[in-house]
Amino acid sequence: MSADGEILSALRYCAGEGRCLPRTAPAQLHADRVLSQLGATVDWTNVELDPGDSDTSLWASSGAMALSGQAELPDLPPAPVASAMSGAAWALSALAGAPADLDGPALLGERAAHYRYSRRGRVSVSGSARLMKLSDGELAVNLPRHSDWELVPAWLEAKDSTLAAAELSKADEKDDSAWASLASQLRHQSCDALVSRARLMGMAVSQAKSRETVTEWCQIERWRSAADRVSGDSIALARPVVLDLSALWAGPLAAQLLLSHGARVIKVESESRPDGARLGDAGFFRLLNGGKRSCAVDLGTEHGVATLTDLIKQADIVIESSRPRALRQLGIVAEDLVRDTKGLSWISITGYGRAMPEGEWVAFGDDAAVSAGLYTESAEGSRFCGDAIADPLTGLHAAVAALASWRAGGGVLVDLSLAGVAGYAASLEPARVLTIELESDPTSDCVVVDGTGYSVSEPKSREGMPTAAALGADTAAVLREFGIAAS
Repeated sequence: MSADGEILSALRYCAGEGRCLPRTAPAQLHADRVLSQLGATVDWTNVELDPGDSDTSLWASSGAMALSGQAELPDLPPAPVASAMSGAAWALSALAGAPADLDGPALLGERAAHYRYSRRGRVSVSGSARLMKLSDGELAVNLPRHSDWELVPAWLEAKDSTLAAAELSKADEKDDSAWASLASQLRHQSCDALVSRARLMGMAVSQAKSRETVTEWCQIERWRSAADRVSGDSIALARPVVLDLSALWAGPLAAQLLLSHGARVIKVESESRPDGARLGDAGFFRLLNGGKRSCAVDLGTEHGVATLTDLIKQADIVIESSRPRALRQLGIVAEDLVRDTKGLSWISITGYGRAMPEGEWVAFGDDAAVSAGLYTESAEGSRFCGDAIADPLTGLHAAVAALASWRAGGGVLVDLSLAGVAGYAASLEPARVLTIELESDPTSDCVVVDGTGYSVSEPKSREGMPTAAALGADTAAVLREFGIAAS
């Protein structure tokens, strides 16, 4: 809703010389719904859109199809996910006053392009998550860290003296024998108790749920701290200050998309616990964080917390991806800062939302998507759809939310969750029954869907990103620019 409580949805779907686009196409419908919930209106006149591609075509060319299904045959998505990414990308471009040259669907495959992942069916392409059958359903069990495996015996309520428990506590995500042992111990158990226990222990475990109708992709709180609305000038002229407190994928992607549309982005990290993605593929980290200024603060000291608070008060947009308790323990309360800081827009990205108890639940992109019904099904069981698909979905939508909120004058906290955005995307269209088969040539990269042939593209990544700054490389300059005392 808009600041005065009215729902604004008068969107003009015209591009070029008065050519109007069909509002029934999935991408346009998605853009409409996304912007309507944010209370945003845009002028599409100068945005060149191409609504001609079907969702199947977009999915095949995005790289995500190559990451879905069994090795011998890729899967179609359960919903028009690629069209949703196109629509959200168009919305971002229109809000930014920029050409619509962002390939939204291709964002789905960027991590896989850097890590050279391939589809593995019931195993996530990264290998950290697996779908497992229990007595009353299926679980997505995501154990990307060794510390997660150390929790497995307690999660199973297994005695530490058993061989299986000892093996599991020393395993990692690449240990197939450990996964087999885990699967055998889960087979006769029920989902509810294991999911509840995992959530209490901080483990990313979810039950595969059927798709449901989801009418909202985010939750919005507004205060009277809004500044004047930003005019229709492009973001590149106004250059809002974005404070990126997030880590890993969704949040950094959102901030990078704002950077690429002209915003000034400062990546703020803890000196002792920087973004874990710094330890991963350097090219992927550069893709998400290149061009951002880097500021490091010591959050173990009062001065460091005060420095972070002062930076937040200087920002136009804050993007963070921690559980709400983490910042509150430092005395940094998002609701209070938005209320008291004129014009501030706060974008919160979590696994399942800020409300309790969901605000304490851990999630990553693969397991969050499964919990929301965004996975494919077969006679052998459920299969993962894409690579941690909830992450790029949420990252792109977070960028749209940030830009729309800033243009409206701020004074808003937007609560996005990986599961919520994935669930919204999964419910965009009724379940589809399409026949997919390989072309007669088994070496071909083409498939036939209901009689129409499509070329399945490999994942690709945007190129030409600037270098990512070393941790804290710009701390002194940033603090000096904003008049904040250094330690």
